[in-house]
Amino acid sequence: MNEDPQIINHLEELGPAQVRLLLTTGGLPPLWQPTIIRWLAENDRQERESDRASRVELSQMAHSANKAAWIAAIVAAISMIIAWLAWVWPHP
Repeated sequence: MNEDPQIINHLEELGPAQVRLLLTTGGLPPLWQPTIIRWLAENDRQERESDRASRVELSQMAHSANKAAWIAAIVAAISMIIAWLAWVWPHP
């Protein structure tokens, strides 16, 4: 973004919600509007990317947890079979 750094810094300080409010109420200089629109678009794009990355990470964690649950269930089943065999099998 090749914009006036002072404007961008001010927008960053306000945050997207406040900037949107001030934009709709005329609380920001009209000459800033093109910069504001581009800044909001970039901010929205970054937020969407961050949300997508979070969803991907959560999906991977859920997949790993699902694998771990299956492994635990298999180990429990094998342990029950071994315990049953130890009980049923004749001891010397």
